[in-house]
Amino acid sequence: MVGVSATPAGIAIAYNSANGDGHAHLHACDFLPAKNFSSPSEALAEAVREMGLQGMDVNYVLAPKQYSVLMIEAPQVPVEEMSQAVKWRIKDLISFNAEDAAVDVIPLPEHAFRNRARMVYVVASELSTIGQVEELVSGADLKLRFVDVAETAVNNLLRFLELGSQGLALIYLGEQEGVINV
Repeated sequence: MVGVSATPAGIAIAYNSANGDGHAHLHACDFLPAKNFSSPSEALAEAVREMGLQGMDVNYVLAPKQYSVLMIEAPQVPVEEMSQAVKWRIKDLISFNAEDAAVDVIPLPEHAFRNRARMVYVVASELSTIGQVEELVSGADLKLRFVDVAETAVNNLLRFLELGSQGLALIYLGEQEGVINV
């Protein structure tokens, strides 16, 4: 699997695979500073060619400024109607039109809020942002498989680590934003 994330500072790209025992093996990792290229799409395409990653699946991680993560009370609707229902609930909480949003819902365990309303996390991004991601990835001869956010991307990587009883913290620091996950 190839991981890609583009920010105003540059483009991060990594290629890893699971080996026979289920652990991740990092084959390649690079950061392409924005000051070194004129076009993000050309820079990514060149890196993909140099690393021999053409045609591979990509997990694209949005930059923190490209999405919002909100915790809201779960609407009492069937699962197939949840995305539309949460759009209505978050319309006043996001800085763009909810009708122009791509949303995903992350349910919390039932026992997380005993004797309180059931809550969910909602991740929202502008559809135009997702379109730009699709264009960037396909222009580099890659296949977009997932669009992810830092908060859940780390969780997806944890399954490859043997932490035992240890905890893990991730700090993402950009030029003008940061995210801490514990």
